[in-house]
Amino acid sequence: MTREISFDVFDPVLRFASASFHQPRPLEVWIDGRLERTVRLSTAPAGLAFAMPAGRSKNTVRLSTSGCVSPKELGESKDARCLSFVLQGRPLYRASLYDLTSDGRETRDLSERAGTLTRDLVGRLQGSRRQPVGANHQAPLDPELRKRLRSLGYIR
Repeated sequence: MTREISFDVFDPVLRFASASFHQPRPLEVWIDGRLERTVRLSTAPAGLAFAMPAGRSKNTVRLSTSGCVSPKELGESKDARCLSFVLQGRPLYRASLYDLTSDGRETRDLSERAGTLTRDLVGRLQGSRRQPVGANHQAPLDPELRKRLRSLGYIR
């Protein structure tokens, strides 16, 4: 089973840290549909950097690895989700930009041509997601909900 993630990069250099779950594994780094390099991930986070091709303001990166293992298979928890690798220090997003006045059907993606504007808008959107929408308060949990959350491993 192949596990992969894909995201857009507007910076000239992609920097992130990554680690493999459970055992070392290869990680393929694809940039704009071309295999850039295969790196060997260890189980300890390691910093990685990749220069983006010159002349483009937007690049699509795909990280891909084969195989995975679940915490349940390892006997570490009841979580049966497939885990293969983790990324740290990199916001993941896909960005598209359309001029809805002249392209109401969103057929021409302008995000690469208008890279500065796209980067600014993505930054604003990410910044707005970190702002609380209301005061933080504690609400009592329904006993049945508490039991379900405990069985899923969300609370103790």
